[in-house]
Amino acid sequence: MTEKNKKSKWGFGLFFLYGGFVAFMLSIVLYVSIQDFQLVEKNYYKIDLAYQDQIDRMDRTNQLEKKLTINLSPVSENFLVTFPVEIDKEISGVIEFFRPSNARLDFKVPIETDSLGVQEVGTKSMARGYWKVKVNWTVDSVEYYSQETIMIN
Repeated sequence: MTEKNKKSKWGFGLFFLYGGFVAFMLSIVLYVSIQDFQLVEKNYYKIDLAYQDQIDRMDRTNQLEKKLTINLSPVSENFLVTFPVEIDKEISGVIEFFRPSNARLDFKVPIETDSLGVQEVGTKSMARGYWKVKVNWTVDSVEYYSQETIMIN
């Protein structure tokens, strides 16, 4: 081999090395730019500013003698949400089902209890897996908040 051939192969090798690196970096940038990043909350600044109110709601909930319970009914395979307040008082609010892995599956259900303070929520349309249930409810203008995690098999 001549000295000229060795130099030209060396130059091509460097060109392919740098070209491969640039192509690799561009593919990473393209891959990251098309990813769908979902925030946990859309209005997280607004929620953060009002977090002291949330702490107060949780404190009031923790001071209740009976706690809110969410159980799977063996008969209907629905969730039974049992509220820890007196039966003769009207309960209003929202039950939010939050799926951390996919925000598109999140949904809210208005609170509509029976005479025993129990609400049944169907599970047929819910995807299997991990869910957080956030319950905001009001009784006699006093707000409460409870959060539980559930697993649907």
